[in-house]
Amino acid sequence: MFNTLPRTAIKRTRNSIRRESRKYSKLHQERQQQREQQLLQRQRSQQLGQLEESRSRVEAREEQSNDPPPYSSPFTYERDRGFGSERHVGTGAGSGREEMSFEAEVQKAIDLSMRTEAEKEKEMEIRMEMERSREVERVREIKIEMDRERDREIERKREIERAKEGERERERGRLKKKEARNPVVMPPPNKQRGIRGIMDRGFGAVMRFFGLLCHERT
Repeated sequence: MFNTLPRTAIKRTRNSIRRESRKYSKLHQERQQQREQQLLQRQRSQQLGQLEESRSRVEAREEQSNDPPPYSSPFTYERDRGFGSERHVGTGAGSGREEMSFEAEVQKAIDLSMRTEAEKEKEMEIRMEMERSREVERVREIKIEMDRERDREIERKREIERAKEGERERERGRLKKKEARNPVVMPPPNKQRGIRGIMDRGFGAVMRFFGLLCHERT
């Protein structure tokens, strides 16, 4: 009468939902670990590239400072006795400014790299938090679906019970109508059929015979 889902099928669906959720959570963890490893490798490569770039700039700056100046340069050179190399002594107004600008540039690059690293870490934390919230939402949806399935199964059982009760009520009504149409009337004792009727009639006849005999004698 009603399409009912057997209990084994409900258990199978629940187990499959749990299996899928576990599988998805495992895949999600593996993908998250892969993403974190890729981000770390990318950060390390960027840091190494920045360090190589800053080192190349410093080496280029040192090579330029060690080159002999042209005759029209306002700088003077003198021999450094301790190391046996020429030392650059700036007499112009731009030498200190150039050194300060280079240091400021290096510091600026370091600050920028640190800022970008902090921003990347913050962005990664935000993404991880979003993924966690999505996973929690998925688990909550799975639990809600399981609760709904259980409620539907309970409602199906109640409908089956109500249908059976209605069928029983209809059967009782049919029996009552049948009895009302064809009432079962018991015959009187002397009109009964079968062995009991024969015995009752025979016993009555014997009693009447003895009664007549007694009446005649008196």
